[in-house]
Amino acid sequence: MIENPVKAGMCKKASEYLYSNYKKYDKKIENCNFLFLETDEDRENECKHFIKQYISEKGMDNKDDIKCLVGLLKEKYGISARRIAEYLNVNREKIRKILKE
Repeated sequence: MIENPVKAGMCKKASEYLYSNYKKYDKKIENCNFLFLETDEDRENECKHFIKQYISEKGMDNKDDIKCLVGLLKEKYGISARRIAEYLNVNREKIRKILKE
């Protein structure tokens, strides 16, 4: 319901719609450990930024680093194994095996 004006093409962001309750939800969300992403493009950009930041800070030198990053991406963003494999440029089956461990 929150994004209906966006999906209908009435505005680009829910916060721009005059009659939106977005700001009420946004304030509640700020006080929680949730990440509000308005579109698939926002989610993709946020994931890619997170990956770059993670790699620059911690690296991906061994299997444990990859496991940790994959787990964080799945938990934080709820993205599929296919998408994670695409973002990391890693075989999808390898990601699936990591997620099963």
